[in-house]
Amino acid sequence: MQIEEVRYLIWDECIRLANATIELIIPKSFGIRILHFGFVGSHNEFVVFPHGSDVDHDQWKLYGGHRLWIAPESSESTKPDNDPVQIKELENGIRVTQMVDSASDLQKEVEVILHPEKPQVKVTHWIHNHGPSIHILAPWGITAFVPGGIGILPLPKPISEHNGFTAHSRIALWPYSDIGDDHFAFDDQFVLLRSPTEQQQKIGVPCLDGWGAYLHAGHLFIKLFHHDPTADYPDQGSSAELYCDHQLIEVESLGPLENIPISSALEHVETWILNDDVTMVEDLTSFRASVYPILQLSLRDRFQFELGAHQTSADRPIW
Repeated sequence: MQIEEVRYLIWDECIRLANATIELIIPKSFGIRILHFGFVGSHNEFVVFPHGSDVDHDQWKLYGGHRLWIAPESSESTKPDNDPVQIKELENGIRVTQMVDSASDLQKEVEVILHPEKPQVKVTHWIHNHGPSIHILAPWGITAFVPGGIGILPLPKPISEHNGFTAHSRIALWPYSDIGDDHFAFDDQFVLLRSPTEQQQKIGVPCLDGWGAYLHAGHLFIKLFHHDPTADYPDQGSSAELYCDHQLIEVESLGPLENIPISSALEHVETWILNDDVTMVEDLTSFRASVYPILQLSLRDRFQFELGAHQTSADRPIW
């Protein structure tokens, strides 16, 4: 395991985490952002837009990479993350902490833990409430990728005792969503979104299976998370979303909408798995034949971790 300070693109003082197979890069001068994720010696899976942190300091910037947002989307979501962050080294990873926002009294924190050997990462997100009021919100993990590949979400399946006469689920659409666009493909189990798109496109689903994926340049990125079927989720009940435009595609997961009592926090956990030498596909038939079996194997091989909402780091088993 390597944890070292490096320069990355235009930014000094970045932290590089690496095991024998994968590496991540997190800046210290702004964030919380994970700017780089990929196989050691290979390309960055994430898309990055370099901005100097001294320009338009009070405006939110599209740095790219992975970020922690707040749902439902509002001005609270786009609070600037241009200030330095605190970084604490942990066994096999780091914890990154933002300053408390003076207007909302909320504080974001992310813990990044690498598997000692495998191309797997556990990313735990927290939103802390340090203020005098209760907040109702959901943590939202957004990962922005280089376009040119295909985003994938599983569609909800009816429960076995469903009578077939009533609707069993729903999908969320935005005013700019056009599911008739040929960048979308649907069947009874999956939705694919091919990137890039000239116009914005977005779709959300109650993701009971707890995963989303992105296939690009022979690599299959899988994001795992927990869906609580009894909970209330933002965006018409969505726990997973795909967004795409001309410059990026995002695979997003959301936690439930919950109260954050005073001096408490909400937690949202993602696990990332990266597969190599995966055949690129253009349609659902070829996806089912060549990619879905790999995805199923990765889901079975997922390392075990607790998804409890309010455990401390010391209480949670890592692997």
